[in-house]
Amino acid sequence: MPLKQLIFTPQDIQDSSERPITMVLLVDEDMYEKQKKDKSIPMVNVVDSFQVFKYEKPGSSGRLAKPTKEEIEGTFGTSKEEDVVLFMLENGTLHGKMVLEHDARNSYPGKWESRSHW
Repeated sequence: MPLKQLIFTPQDIQDSSERPITMVLLVDEDMYEKQKKDKSIPMVNVVDSFQVFKYEKPGSSGRLAKPTKEEIEGTFGTSKEEDVVLFMLENGTLHGKMVLEHDARNSYPGKWESRSHW
């Protein structure tokens, strides 16, 4: 399945010196578009995994890393996986970069490990 990055960057940063964290979720583009119109499609059919990533540096490019529990809670107000993924699906933006499974295997930390909780 071809994957794309669904990104979310908080816009309400209080301190202008603070850099927002861009969060990333890997999704099947076709299923994502279908799920936007038909909410009965389960999230598990849309996302590659329930693992959220962040860019190591501010912006929407570069190397991805696992965010800390504190970063996830600070961004989404919760660390519950299902709530975070649902929020990303409802508020994220598809990134134009196509992610092939081969690339994902080499670029996304923890991507191919068993599902872990924050």
